[in-house]
Amino acid sequence: MENKMSQESNTVTLELMLPKDVKKDPKTKTCIRTRLDVSGQELVDRIRMEYGLEYITLILRGKKLSADQRLDEQGVKNHSFQILSDRDGRDSMAVPYLEIADQKGNPLEIPDRERKALILAMGYHEKGRSLMKRKQYDNAVCHLLEADQQFRKFNSALLTSVDNYAVLQLDIVWCYQALEALSCLEDAKSRLQRAEDCFLKCYGEQQERLQMIKGNTGREQVLFLRLYLLQSLLFYYERNDAQARDKLSKVESLYGRLCLDSEKMTQLMALGFTEGEARLGLRACQETCTRPQSTSTLADKSESS
Repeated sequence: MENKMSQESNTVTLELMLPKDVKKDPKTKTCIRTRLDVSGQELVDRIRMEYGLEYITLILRGKKLSADQRLDEQGVKNHSFQILSDRDGRDSMAVPYLEIADQKGNPLEIPDRERKALILAMGYHEKGRSLMKRKQYDNAVCHLLEADQQFRKFNSALLTSVDNYAVLQLDIVWCYQALEALSCLEDAKSRLQRAEDCFLKCYGEQQERLQMIKGNTGREQVLFLRLYLLQSLLFYYERNDAQARDKLSKVESLYGRLCLDSEKMTQLMALGFTEGEARLGLRACQETCTRPQSTSTLADKSESS
């Protein structure tokens, strides 16, 4: 209803990132609703009047907005991925704005209805992952479950042809454990099983498909690290100590192989690479740390990886 009203009235709700000394409650979001046909200067004047700020710069998704142009002329709009998903089917066939491929890189043909669902699923998933990084797990799991609903509109063969759905299952269960949602144990168990089945089908029993296609399995090994860690927690809650120890042993072994040399990370980042790029590069070259590492903070490190 909110989205429909926004489209009909040509308005948008913007979240403002204000200085700490201006915000009344640092834990709550500061939002402002505005029409899209106003200029950037009009919005600046309104913010200045409401919050008493003298110097204001409008930046949206890394782009500085012009004071002379209207907001809608500068790409300001509600839920970009929702608008993208509603493109006319004939237009989407003429201009392939989204393609999905299997682990071998072969494009998969999917109907327009499923393509629309995929865009929504990816949008919800990305938003959920962003909230996870900020430790907002209660909001994150809502977006992730919305993504799961969209993915379920696909046929089962497609879901097991790519790893996106499996990664989503891991993220949902990760939120469950962060929220200590013990009532979701059965759901978590089935989701982890779906994730494991999908990974094995996509990558191969010994990840031989990945090795053949990419030449390394560094990034995907992190997914298995998260899977084994969540499985060990699940078995622990079920009081299955033997299975919990077995999975935790796999976690420690895999973590030891994936742990990176901090000095090499620092060297690469000094050359201009981001932390993520440096991490992926070292794992692709199997440049891991040879020194023993503590596993006391495995959960935090696994999530950030």
